[in-house]
Amino acid sequence: MDDYQKHMVYFKIVGNFNVDKLLHLLDGVPIDDTIQKGAPRQINPASKYDFSSIRVGRTYFSQEEFITTESALTQLFGKQDALNEIRKTFDVAFWLQIVPYVYDCFPVVEFGQKVIDFCSYTKTEISIDGYYLGPVEERKDEYRG
Repeated sequence: MDDYQKHMVYFKIVGNFNVDKLLHLLDGVPIDDTIQKGAPRQINPASKYDFSSIRVGRTYFSQEEFITTESALTQLFGKQDALNEIRKTFDVAFWLQIVPYVYDCFPVVEFGQKVIDFCSYTKTEISIDGYYLGPVEERKDEYRG
């Protein structure tokens, strides 16, 4: 799948916490990536992150696919009570992040009942961070070098 055709969905824990402590509590959950508060930023190493984060369940979809949000939460189903304990113990927020890259039309984003129940129970916020990039045909060459 070419880069210009991807949408992304993931679950993110953001806040003021020690990443290693939360990773221990999320034992068995595959982690996509982490940021520890105070670490140098990749783009500008002189600047430091003022938050910590853990990203889980990153899934990519093509332009033609429905964006099914359940895929980002699959590894976390059954861990809602542990997540609620993390939320109560640490200074964190949970995000279900949907990142559609929009060309000719806005993609369909699906929120099944299982996802809605999960987000409600864990007080997870849902964010759709869309980018309009124009018609696909006009942008293909930009992504193929």
